[in-house]
Amino acid sequence: MKHKPFGFTLIELMIVVAIIGILAAIAYPLYIDKVREARRVDAKSALLQIANAEEQYYTIKHQYTGTLGDLGVNGLNSSGITENGAYQVSVKLTGTQHFTATANAQGDQRNDTCVTFTLNDLGVKKAKATGGADATADCW
Repeated sequence: MKHKPFGFTLIELMIVVAIIGILAAIAYPLYIDKVREARRVDAKSALLQIANAEEQYYTIKHQYTGTLGDLGVNGLNSSGITENGAYQVSVKLTGTQHFTATANAQGDQRNDTCVTFTLNDLGVKKAKATGGADATADCW
């Protein structure tokens, strides 16, 4: 009776490792793109919360504020960074009757196709892509 050896040969193992490497090389960049796309929600959510808080502030004080601390927006730290650190949010006033809230990508989020989001007191939403091109339709 002959005994048949069990196990894998080195060639078989190398083929499996190569296949896993090819799959990872394809899947990882797609995964990272989806993560960046999902983080855009933080920017949009923060801007919508700021707009809502600005309107509440305006109702009481009859003017808008350029200070994020006056608005009490959840999910932003004291310097306007979103919870996951993907966006820096700020508010700019034009007089006391108009504001524009802006979210700029930070860190790895700068590699996303949508890097800047804006929302003003009239509800106009805009987005800029890497390089400054308008990307409003694709990003909002």
